[in-house]
Amino acid sequence: MGGQYRNKKEISKFLTDWYQEAVETESWKRADHFHLSQVSKKFRNPEVWFDAAFDMFKMYFDIIDKSKYTILMRIPLLESGSKTDATLLNNDYIIKEINDFESPSFYLFPVNSDNLAQTANSVLYEDDCFKFYFHEEQDDIDGLYYRSVSVTI
Repeated sequence: MGGQYRNKKEISKFLTDWYQEAVETESWKRADHFHLSQVSKKFRNPEVWFDAAFDMFKMYFDIIDKSKYTILMRIPLLESGSKTDATLLNNDYIIKEINDFESPSFYLFPVNSDNLAQTANSVLYEDDCFKFYFHEEQDDIDGLYYRSVSVTI
């Protein structure tokens, strides 16, 4: 990721600064977060969001104090006119359905946080590094299902 988008040192500084401010201000109480597209103009292209988000997630995870904090990454999916068959969810499905309007976002939580437990309450599937959670909510007005996948380590 380093030379492909913005140099790794600048990305690391952004993540470190954001982490330090989040800890000082207890940002999780306000659900503060940052979006991938805020880090660099090159991250504004939806075609890079999935891979770049996971690269950023790993990099950010290496910065935090893992004994005290954890990260949740939220990937918004396109809204749907019908309920999603969660058994179809996998990385390929997520890439195909990623919302091209809102880039993935990152949240910092204390370990064992109630806010984290409410957001990530049941594991959908796991791979070698990550746990994936699915959230879907039907809107009362337009009837569409608004969906997202959350990821933790």
